[in-house]
Amino acid sequence: LGRVARGRRQRVELPAGLAKPNEGRALTIDQARALLAESASNRLNGLLATMLMLGLRPGEAAALHWSDIDLDGQKLHVRQNLRKVDGGFEITDELKTAKSRRSLTMPRPLVEALHRHREVQDFERETAGEAWDLGWPDLVFTSLAGTPLDPSNVRREFKELTNSAGLGDWSPNELRHSCVSILSSLGVPLEEIADVMGHDGTRMTSTVYRHINTPSIGAAAGPMEDAFG
Repeated sequence: LGRVARGRRQRVELPAGLAKPNEGRALTIDQARALLAESASNRLNGLLATMLMLGLRPGEAAALHWSDIDLDGQKLHVRQNLRKVDGGFEITDELKTAKSRRSLTMPRPLVEALHRHREVQDFERETAGEAWDLGWPDLVFTSLAGTPLDPSNVRREFKELTNSAGLGDWSPNELRHSCVSILSSLGVPLEEIADVMGHDGTRMTSTVYRHINTPSIGAAAGPMEDAFG
């Protein structure tokens, strides 16, 4: 799809040595488990599990296509971004940083959640019939009509889920903070977490000297399986 030229604020990572404001909050492992349990029967469960266990940005998760996901091989490829524009949505290959384009090894609980999500989506498509929008083929996370998820609707339903789980008000963006914090608490090195997140690292060893020699980044898979398996 074509890109829309729009003025927008860009966030950049600060160089090493400069203070960065503390942004957002992070769920603990127990809180994250409670959220996943509460959302188990909710159609957003696959989306939330993807953002929590792999730290995808909301637009990255919303832009996923089934062709980006290898359930048998447990691989997920981040290639595109979805954003809301005047009059609708746009999927673009314009990602936030150079390292945002990445391939991630999925933990088994996420693979299982996506299997369930695909079954639910197939049922929803069949139920919708001709009302299903064919303009967004192969999109993983959709509305009941097959269109991209509206971020405002996701935020509202997510807040309802976190409140019903006894966690209070939370934002979907905080799932990314939670992924980083959980991986860090489980002993994953910061440089590996940065790779999972698709960050342009702020350290010379991360941006210049550290090379990834595997076809996919697997730092999230094992720890997340231990936490949520």
